[in-house]
Amino acid sequence: MITPANKDQEILLRTARRNFEGAGFKGVDIRLQLEKILSEDKHLRECCANIGQLAQFLDSRFITAGVNLRMAGAPDEFLRDRLEEFVQLTYHQGRFKTIGLYHLFNFAAYESSLRVGDVRIERLDGPTVSRILGEPSIPSFLHPQGVGDYFVVADREGACDDFITWLVEFQQTAERFVEVLKYFKDGVVHIDYAVPHFSPEWVNQTRKWGVFFLGSPRRMPYQSGVKQYQISANDIQELDRWWAAYQLPAVTARLNDMTSSLRQADLRAAHYYESSHAEPNASDRLIDLTIALEALFSPTDQRELSYRICQYASQIVGNASPEREACFRDLKELYNRRSALMHGSYNVSQYIAGKFVTHDECDKWASIIRRCILRILTLYLRGTEDRSKFLSDLSRAALDPQLANKFREESDPQNYLNELIPQTQSTSKGSN
Repeated sequence: MITPANKDQEILLRTARRNFEGAGFKGVDIRLQLEKILSEDKHLRECCANIGQLAQFLDSRFITAGVNLRMAGAPDEFLRDRLEEFVQLTYHQGRFKTIGLYHLFNFAAYESSLRVGDVRIERLDGPTVSRILGEPSIPSFLHPQGVGDYFVVADREGACDDFITWLVEFQQTAERFVEVLKYFKDGVVHIDYAVPHFSPEWVNQTRKWGVFFLGSPRRMPYQSGVKQYQISANDIQELDRWWAAYQLPAVTARLNDMTSSLRQADLRAAHYYESSHAEPNASDRLIDLTIALEALFSPTDQRELSYRICQYASQIVGNASPEREACFRDLKELYNRRSALMHGSYNVSQYIAGKFVTHDECDKWASIIRRCILRILTLYLRGTEDRSKFLSDLSRAALDPQLANKFREESDPQNYLNELIPQTQSTSKGSN
């Protein structure tokens, strides 16, 4: 049942088999019997991917206990009771199911169970999280209090021998949904790890051993857990429309076309903006956000670079003059801080103390950049292709209020969403 990895292991296995056979253990016959069980018993075949897993299950859940009872002289009814318990455990806990759990770092909601379109989100309590991770301790070491207790949940019934491949494949859907969360509203949220789980419960002791997860659990809560990404009852219907619009065939086809210069700029900006959500260090977030901003608005001639980038960004997101002025000031401060960091002219003591740049400041800049990416994406979805022409028109809009208002109206993502999916068409059920 074990394929030797090298010659030394082959010798050890051959010696072990010889010793077992000498003690009366007929390994070849038992292997054939296990293979017969898997070929004839559909439920056990789904639960146990190979005869090694089946052997471990039978041994740990019945054979060893039965042998101990027999050697202790227990009457037959004890063995019959043990067999009945084994049958109940094996066959009376439902069909085999593979479950994928994708942790939403820093996410919180108004209900413990949510459904957004075809996406299911569940809140798990501390002991349950420890158990699915395979940790012996409560509370969990890998998943401390404050990091968020919500998971995107996927499941499938029937055989799933390569559950890791399935877990990774579905994560692409979960990640797409989290992309929508990142643009739906301000706040830090991302998937930091994924866990496979199985039903019936006993399968977990057969298919996975010890601590088991994919990814890198983020162990320090964001802002001490007091600035979680909150979905309220008032948000859920609108979030459902966003997710539905994101999956429309026409929108998907447009997003998958990466040939235009404006789409490429928006993609580069989106990559760094989305990556900033996973950065635990505020200075690293600062760098990601600056790159995202420059990917959108860097002029080709490089003259008055930071001034023009800040002007472009504030022009497209600011609906009124005071808001545009505030955006301009905030982004200029972003550039001042980025310049000090990149040129090594920052105050070292402030940096060590975490005061050179703070997460609160990064949140403020991220909000502006999020809205910029959304507005430029909206223009692209409406048909704008050329980045240079877009920047030229945006520059002229600074002197032409009518053109500026037209830009802001056409780039408003809410206007575009209402055209795609009127509010009356929302299908979200909220909590289940």
